[in-house]
Amino acid sequence: MFRGTNELAIDDKGRIMLPVKFREALYKREESLLILTISLDKCLVAYPTAEWMEKASKIRNRQEVTPFDRDLKRLILGSANDCPLDKQGRILVPYTLKTKTNLEKNVVLVGMDDHFEIWNSERFYGNMQTIMDSPETAEIRAFRQDVGL
Repeated sequence: MFRGTNELAIDDKGRIMLPVKFREALYKREESLLILTISLDKCLVAYPTAEWMEKASKIRNRQEVTPFDRDLKRLILGSANDCPLDKQGRILVPYTLKTKTNLEKNVVLVGMDDHFEIWNSERFYGNMQTIMDSPETAEIRAFRQDVGL
């Protein structure tokens, strides 16, 4: 449903215009609401309602082995915000989420199939360069074998 990498800007009011393909995918499903929350990768993740409900259920039902588990649940579930699309196909990124993930004027939306990520542009491209410059490790080989790349 959400594919590709898109370079966009956040306007002065904190809104992002979703790419046409992302909007079309949502409208096709008669969705006009996204749930935004913080990712452990220091970006935001945006889920359509049905996907969020499934993800939130898994997080809620995960056993809390340590206090850190509870803190992670609190971070992710407590940061979740409903973000409706406006008539122009924009979402308003809540100020607290914007500041916690250091989103500035230039952002990158990364389609991850059932959801998408919203990254600070510099952080995203820095992370991607690090990955591309990495020597092939056992971890990378295992990933490649698992997914058939």
